[in-house]
Amino acid sequence: MNILRIERILRKIKLVPTIEKIKVSITFLSVIVIIIGWSYNQSKNRENEIAKELRGYRLEMLQSIISFQTDFIKNDVMDENLYNLMCIKIKTYGKNDEIQLLNKLNEEIEWLENSKEKLKNSKEKVENNKEELKNSKEEIEKEREKIKKGKNNSLKKERLFSQIEEINSKIEEYNSQIEEINSKNEEYNSQIEKNIHTFLKEALDICRDRIRKELKLEN
Repeated sequence: MNILRIERILRKIKLVPTIEKIKVSITFLSVIVIIIGWSYNQSKNRENEIAKELRGYRLEMLQSIISFQTDFIKNDVMDENLYNLMCIKIKTYGKNDEIQLLNKLNEEIEWLENSKEKLKNSKEKVENNKEELKNSKEEIEKEREKIKKGKNNSLKKERLFSQIEEINSKIEEYNSQIEEINSKNEEYNSQIEKNIHTFLKEALDICRDRIRKELKLEN
């Protein structure tokens, strides 16, 4: 009796909730907990699906690097289609440091290719000058043949001979320049090849390690 009386008093001063209110509160809290749990599970499942999908794309990226490397080693020539495909995959699915590696390689190749193009232009100019000298030499030799049998043309013969010697010397100089240009061009080609091999080693090491770690975490 005393307990019931105390309960009535407390209800009047609103310190004890009714049983109905307790039931409603418990039901409400249960619903909230269920909704939160469901939302959390959905979010985690979605994250896992995205991670798996992204990992699949990164495996494609790794395969594109390996394909380019295999072809490059086999043919010793850069296949532009495979290279462009690799660049697209890395720029789309690569991490920041992987993209930076690719950008560095592209900048190095661009500088070296521009240098090669300058060498090519220089070589063309030298070869054109050399060709002009050859034509001049032919003209001088023809003139020399005409006056070869003359009696009083010794001074002219000597002058023509001296001109031919000068032309021959200049042609030799141009030949040396062409050899230097060819040597420099080979040096640039070797540097491009070296840079590509360095990039492939670093990129493959990074990608393989990361994908292995991701697969271990998944398992």
